Amino acid sequence: MNKYDAIVVGAGTAGCLAAKTMAEAGLKVCLTDRKKRAEIGEKICGDALGEHHLKFLGLEKHREANLKKRIEGVQIYSPDKSTVFTIADKDFIGYILNRRLFGQWLLRRRRIQVPSSCTRLSS
Repeated sequence: MNKYDAIVVGAGTAGCLAAKTMAEAGLKVCLTDRKKRAEIGEKICGDALGEHHLKFLGLEKHREANLKKRIEGVQIYSPDKSTVFTIADKDFIGYILNRRLFGQWLLRRRRIQVPSSCTRLSS
């Protein structure tokens, strides 16, 4: 029987980053998810991420296809569209993601082994 210092349930963005952080601190981590490895990242979400999140987490911008478009601001509309707020700043940069590719990239970045005895991520 395998023994782990930590078990992370859910290989989404938060789970992968939690597993990566603990593994980098020297813990033996088991990451488990109900999805198979190839399905990680298939999720309905806003598909956008601020560049400051990548910097804060120590994740470099990568050249894989998951960063689809750079965002340099947003517009927020009132329900009747009579009022519009525009937010744009040189420090307010983000990206539209290919969520599936981003999830797969995070899964590879977490720097821990995914043992088949622990998880269904092994396809």
